[in-house]
Amino acid sequence: MKAICFSLAVITMMACHSRKDEVLKVAKFAVADETFNDMAAPTPQKMMMSSSVDTDRKLIREARLQMDVTSLKNISDSVNVLLRQYHAYASNEAQDNQRYDLRKSMTIRVGEQQFEPMMKRLEALATRIVERSVTTQDVTLEYTDLQARLRSKKELEVRYHEILRQAKTVKDMLAIEEQLGATREEIESMEARFKRMTNLTTYCTLDVVFVQRLEAPPTGFAQEFGVALTNGWRSIMNAVLACVSVWPWAFVGFALIGFVIRFRKRRMAQVG
Repeated sequence: MKAICFSLAVITMMACHSRKDEVLKVAKFAVADETFNDMAAPTPQKMMMSSSVDTDRKLIREARLQMDVTSLKNISDSVNVLLRQYHAYASNEAQDNQRYDLRKSMTIRVGEQQFEPMMKRLEALATRIVERSVTTQDVTLEYTDLQARLRSKKELEVRYHEILRQAKTVKDMLAIEEQLGATREEIESMEARFKRMTNLTTYCTLDVVFVQRLEAPPTGFAQEFGVALTNGWRSIMNAVLACVSVWPWAFVGFALIGFVIRFRKRRMAQVG
């Protein structure tokens, strides 16, 4: 009888000890989550601390410039010289040849310190400035907030790895790994946003359009009437060429219609 009582007491103590370990483990997860929430929540105090750490203003500057030039070829050579001088690069280059002018557009990315000097050098190449606009967006608060959130997420990932090494059961391991996967996805998304924002604040964007005027557009009723006649004649020629280009399909269609008509006549003759 004493042996039975002793066994029951030992089993009860083991159950209580196991329950205690489970409670401690759950509490550890709760503390980790609560710590993360406190660190990730944007508060005015944290914003002020972030701003005091990084006093540099983060600005996204974009400009659009359209200008008339004497020669697109000469402009291309001059722009290439400026790109090398100001350590910039051009992308999205396109050229459009129209009747009355030639247009070349490009997007130039240049460092923030070289933004204003390069704009002045580009404007000096023009015979006439058609359009000029500059926009500036201050993203300092958003930049520092994203940087702080990213740092907190990475610290949370490290804590999850530490908890994973201490996990004893498969259930706990799977739960922690699920949290790790979700945290890693959020970190990668934040890193992509942070990289893009860093690029936009490091390099300014210049959308430039160069226009070379070939001849003055027609003015007055007589000139416009002549242009309308020319355009009408071109439309007729295009329609004729379009009809000629589809002659094989027309031949097949007429042949098919003739075959159907002969087939129906033959059937009617047989029935009669």
